[in-house]
Amino acid sequence: MKKHLLTLISFIYILTGFTQEVEAPRIEFLQLTVKYLASDELKGRETGTKEELLAANYIAKQFDTLQIEPKGTDGYLQAFTFLPNSNQHVYDPVKL
Repeated sequence: MKKHLLTLISFIYILTGFTQEVEAPRIEFLQLTVKYLASDELKGRETGTKEELLAANYIAKQFDTLQIEPKGTDGYLQAFTFLPNSNQHVYDPVKL
């Protein structure tokens, strides 16, 4: 969860153009972005789901719109492997 929050904060920081003054349309855009990424439609964006891919593609599209240079192995995206937690009710901070 901390990793997702840090990513979201970084995303918002980039979108604000690294400035202290943020005009109203940009604030509205940020609010809509956070609302979409946190929406029930994306079902938590769990790793390996189609909702995670929707969120990743949305963010990649925003980066492209802002003309941020891609640094992934596939544009803004980069594949990775992971071991899913077989028991979603167990909290293990070491694995986060």
